[in-house]
Amino acid sequence: MNIDHFDPFPSSFSIPPVSQLENIYHNMLRLFTEDGPDAGLLIENQEEMEQMLREGRPLFSRLSETAEFIGFDVIFETFSQLLLHQSTPAPDPFTLVSELVSGREDYWEDLASWWGVEPAMTAVLGTLSAKPYLLATARELKDKLDFSLWQRPRCPVCNAFPSMASVDENGRALFCSLCETEWPYSHPGCVFCGCLDAARVVRSEHGADALWLDLCDSCDRYLKTTDLAQSGPLLSSTTDLETLDLDVAAQEMNYQREALNPVGIRDIG
Repeated sequence: MNIDHFDPFPSSFSIPPVSQLENIYHNMLRLFTEDGPDAGLLIENQEEMEQMLREGRPLFSRLSETAEFIGFDVIFETFSQLLLHQSTPAPDPFTLVSELVSGREDYWEDLASWWGVEPAMTAVLGTLSAKPYLLATARELKDKLDFSLWQRPRCPVCNAFPSMASVDENGRALFCSLCETEWPYSHPGCVFCGCLDAARVVRSEHGADALWLDLCDSCDRYLKTTDLAQSGPLLSSTTDLETLDLDVAAQEMNYQREALNPVGIRDIG
């Protein structure tokens, strides 16, 4: 398998430079195209899935242990060699995907201990290895389901927190950088804690007229927001990576990013 070259990470892990992140992400997309699944991992029963949305159950909770993770070994080994410079024992793909969407951070600590690397690097490797299966599922569902049935602040597919939001004449939409699902969200206030106090949920001066930070002084979290009516950038993982300067600005002001970015990093150094 061929993979585009980018500078290897140092043996003692540190957060990859911003200049590398987009390259990592696009390499993952190419591996997804070459060796990843060509279909999602969920049941085909549309009526049951729509009922899950109405009840507030994320669709990946229906993931079956019998699902076939086609190409997982190839994708995992490729990124293991690329990121860790070693052949690393592969985890069970079902467990990896399930733990990733559950948001249980101590799973990364368990894997890091097993592999002898830092948890931050484990999260990057785990995200890149699992992401093709999240993408395949989300893309299969995109045109089949009415996500307006959901109206919740976490992703209807994988239950992750949103990484970005958009506003236009139709209202607000949220975007998940983990499985790349977009869904409408009509509730006002902070997406993360629900705070409605206009004095505590403010728009930062960082960014441009059509792209800014929504900052919440109630929970100290932030959300990057684009105004599509003002020709702001579309919601996408590429946009998330291309706007890392906003993440840096927010984190320098001590606001926290809740969602992993497209390559499995939350804190931008």
